[in-house]
Amino acid sequence: MAKPHSNVNHETSSRTSFHSEYSRYTDDTSSSMISRTTASASTSTIVGPGSLSGRAVLALGKVTLKGVERVIIARRLSTISSKFPHSNISGTKIKGLKDMYADLLEISRVDMYPNAVQNEAISLLLAQIGSFQTDFLVRALTAWNPVEVRLFLSLLIGIFAATM
Repeated sequence: MAKPHSNVNHETSSRTSFHSEYSRYTDDTSSSMISRTTASASTSTIVGPGSLSGRAVLALGKVTLKGVERVIIARRLSTISSKFPHSNISGTKIKGLKDMYADLLEISRVDMYPNAVQNEAISLLLAQIGSFQTDFLVRALTAWNPVEVRLFLSLLIGIFAATM
């Protein structure tokens, strides 16, 4: 009786191996033979004019979205900055103040937005903290994940420590 034979392709790059076993029994008067075969298929991308232009359109789309995103954030910060700082009492009359705090806190997150945008959001929050009118800020922070609150407080402590 013959030993089973295995021909396995162990490549892990862009090739995908499909292993399938086929058994073939031959009716010899003396023995049966079992053999294994392995089929491999590879995936590849053919570079042509269509794929190159597709990549160019994708890259242009990403750049355009980043530009549009920056314009939207800049406009939002402009709207928000006209309402800050405010008193706890006057804050009750500002429409959408809860969302403004949510946006400022989001934009102030470390390494999530461009530094200029992040610094502007932090400056608005620091101006509010400096006015000692923090009721709305505290409410906004209670809606945040505790880990995010710790990161935000660490950021503020770092800013305060740098000014001393």
